[in-house]
Amino acid sequence: MDLSNPMLSIIPSLEGVSLRTLSRTSGSLTGASVARLAGVGSEAGMRKSLERLVVQGLVTATPAGGSILYAVNQRHVLWPAVQALISVADRALADVERRMIDLVEECIDRPHVSDVTLALFGSVVRGESTKASDIDVAVVFSDGFDEHVRETLVDALVSEIAACTGNACNVYAVSDSRLTSMVAAQDPLIASWREDARTIHGPDLRQRMSKAR
Repeated sequence: MDLSNPMLSIIPSLEGVSLRTLSRTSGSLTGASVARLAGVGSEAGMRKSLERLVVQGLVTATPAGGSILYAVNQRHVLWPAVQALISVADRALADVERRMIDLVEECIDRPHVSDVTLALFGSVVRGESTKASDIDVAVVFSDGFDEHVRETLVDALVSEIAACTGNACNVYAVSDSRLTSMVAAQDPLIASWREDARTIHGPDLRQRMSKAR
């Protein structure tokens, strides 16, 4: 699944991206504007997708000088279904994160769950992922944390993320003491985490790294 452009997983063509982009504006856009805002595909490819949507009636086309302005046709009988798909796609990453947080809370006893840091990093966070991208996850535990519980959580994260996205998942699980060693050794992962890690549960990963110095 392409978590940077989830609509491509539902409609694997530029038509889906075109509809999602147009749905975010109350007005009309030129083909060039749709291509620029979508951030995927070529301008020519986007225009062709818009023309196909016009034929289906889901998009309207209005000549304006030397340009053509495109807009979604909210009166179309299928628009409610399309709108629902767009809504599901837009919250895909948030839904994946919610499942990850739920697993942390299911696998770890309440007195200890708040000490566990869970963070995403890499191409998914940067918005540069593709359908073939791995989902990179960092988990930091306090020293002395039960090893069996750690392994159970890591296995659950790998399994659940693969099941709900189709993507492989890399989980980097470390203790506070291991994190301290990685910071001291200037491990490449530390640089990556500082650059784009986004904490979704527990103590902030960057703050935890700062304390590890």
